[in-house]
Amino acid sequence: MELQTKEITIEDNNYKVVYLQSDSLALTKLPELKEILQSEINNGNKYLGIDMTEVTTMNSSGLGILINCLKVAKDNKGNIKILNASDKIRNIFRITKLDTVFEFSNTN
Repeated sequence: MELQTKEITIEDNNYKVVYLQSDSLALTKLPELKEILQSEINNGNKYLGIDMTEVTTMNSSGLGILINCLKVAKDNKGNIKILNASDKIRNIFRITKLDTVFEFSNTN
């Protein structure tokens, strides 16, 4: 999985945005994503944005990684926002009731 990062300001906080450049957030791509997100948090980037513009599918393992990283961020007084998610991806969060746990924003 290729990942690019960039810093942006959302609601007065500087977020390090990780751009997912893959159409799928599934098991084969998760170890790298988990490592990058946890590394960013460990390096002091408490506020992370995960840009899902290109993501069209996601499975339960993908949700699990996002939940784990959100917990780590919250434990460090930070946050993770899901950015630019399609209606299909947002529906996955709605069905699992995770739309009440994660914050969503559009930056385009």
